Amino acid sequence: MNLFSRLFTKESKAASGAPAATSTPQFKAPSKPAAGVLKIPRAARIQLSPLHRLRCKVIVNGQERDSLIANLSASGVGLLTGAQTGWPTPDSLIQGSLEFPNAASPVTVSFTAKIIHVSPQVLGAHFEGETDLIREEVRRYFKVELGALRMSKVAPDMLKKDADGEPHWSYGDNGCEIFYLTRDSKIVRFNLAFFGNYAEGGDGFKTRFGQIVAADTSEKLQYKGNEEIRWDAGVPADLALNAVRFVESVSHLAAGERASIISLLQS
Repeated sequence: MNLFSRLFTKESKAASGAPAATSTPQFKAPSKPAAGVLKIPRAARIQLSPLHRLRCKVIVNGQERDSLIANLSASGVGLLTGAQTGWPTPDSLIQGSLEFPNAASPVTVSFTAKIIHVSPQVLGAHFEGETDLIREEVRRYFKVELGALRMSKVAPDMLKKDADGEPHWSYGDNGCEIFYLTRDSKIVRFNLAFFGNYAEGGDGFKTRFGQIVAADTSEKLQYKGNEEIRWDAGVPADLALNAVRFVESVSHLAAGERASIISLLQS
């Protein structure tokens, strides 16, 4: 059974046979910033977790210190201040380096950052000067999370009803999409595709991982449920890890749904 064939419900029509009228979306104009307030454009920030094996060192008062990262983007970094004291004040510049895990060997990138704010918990800083290399590494390393953050959710009433549960579908660029069914607030089954990787599982089903062999590069909006999957014999550690990282970053997943899918991925 192909779960994703005829995914959308048929468009309703008026008695005359003409397509039903649709309302024009209304958009709220963005509010203007208050006078004298500087708005700094900020890229999407990734919340760091133990799944991210990043290291950061900064120089404070001439001394190098290891710092835990709260969040990171291509434009700036948030550092956990914790019990460490003596942090510079806002508008000060700090020097540091970020070490990114890589298949061959770690990549270390030096940076200069301007401190925007300091609290008892977090220091926020904006990268300054030559930032091309650090932006490239952030985008490379966080490709999984950035792909998940760009996902769009399809309205449930547009999806075909399924006797096994309520359908949910989100899709994005580079073949990223997640489909799942819920019943009584539980995940019945799910299908996840991201950057050529694939995973599926559910309640009472063994979770399987693989790679999409024949990618459909067309721009047609549909779930590509007929693609050939090359299944992995076991559970590749990096693939399972990246699948969890992806699901953690799909912002519109309900907390319970996210936790359930992650539990199935790790089972």
